[in-house]
Amino acid sequence: MVLIFKKIVYLLLVIVVNLYVCTYLANKLTAHMELRRGYRVSKAGGISLPFSRFFKYLSNEPGINFWTFMLFVFSFLIWSVSPLSASMVLIDMDSSLMVALLMLLVILTLNVSSHMLTGYNMIMIQSMRKTASVLFFMIPVFLNISGVVLINKTLGFKEIINSQYQYWNVIYQPLGFLTTLLSVLFIFKQFKLNRKSEIEAFSTDSCEGKGLGKAINRFSEYNIIFVLIYMLTVLYLGGYQNLYIVRGEVMLGLKFYLIFVIILIAERSIAKINDYKLIQRINIRYILPLSVVNFIVTLGFFIYRNIFGLI
Repeated sequence: MVLIFKKIVYLLLVIVVNLYVCTYLANKLTAHMELRRGYRVSKAGGISLPFSRFFKYLSNEPGINFWTFMLFVFSFLIWSVSPLSASMVLIDMDSSLMVALLMLLVILTLNVSSHMLTGYNMIMIQSMRKTASVLFFMIPVFLNISGVVLINKTLGFKEIINSQYQYWNVIYQPLGFLTTLLSVLFIFKQFKLNRKSEIEAFSTDSCEGKGLGKAINRFSEYNIIFVLIYMLTVLYLGGYQNLYIVRGEVMLGLKFYLIFVIILIAERSIAKINDYKLIQRINIRYILPLSVVNFIVTLGFFIYRNIFGLI
């Protein structure tokens, strides 16, 4: 029982610290690329401003309903099946990857449901449209993850990580890694976590309020990006595998923040791509077809190797 409690405390600490660091990086890096100071009204480089923003949420009406509460629960619960090291996992199961994907879909659904009781019909419609767009970008992610599952022949995070002790999966699945990274990039762009939305179809910030309910919704959107980046590092980049004398937990964190920074920089480089229909066309014409091709090639390789034994 004491060991489980320690794991829960450690997991909560990792989530809170990760949320703080990524929030700070998102503002400071974006401000630097746009020749702004970022967190201009705060002292010491804005180190304390993420906390002050959270307390600002608390100072307003909570705006919490049943769906918001469930959204908060599942946003933490999804990390219970995601190992941060060989021993740091709350629920160790053989199908942890599948469970995490199902929870991710639940979080996306609850993100819409949390707006169902709002007095603004426009918010509900736009939230549903945003979630539908995000789910559309999740199709390439699911196809690419299926390719990794076929190669490793397992649905468990730990087994996939252990199978990369010699070569990372990105060597076998470069196209899958690239299209998954692009999907996460456009999901991040649609959430617009570092500023008010530039995509007209999704600009609901001015109507959603600033209560705790809004803070939970923003946290869930950050959490979706965190989970997707975590899956990128685990499925393609070896996860918490040691690199010479560098511990696996440190390697996992370094790879996570490297991908997050790459997404931040890439998101600013495509800042003018802010039309909803254009973003969907990019997915339909490029990302989704490449993901289908990657899956078909991987499936063919799997059949020839494991069924016919020709490879």
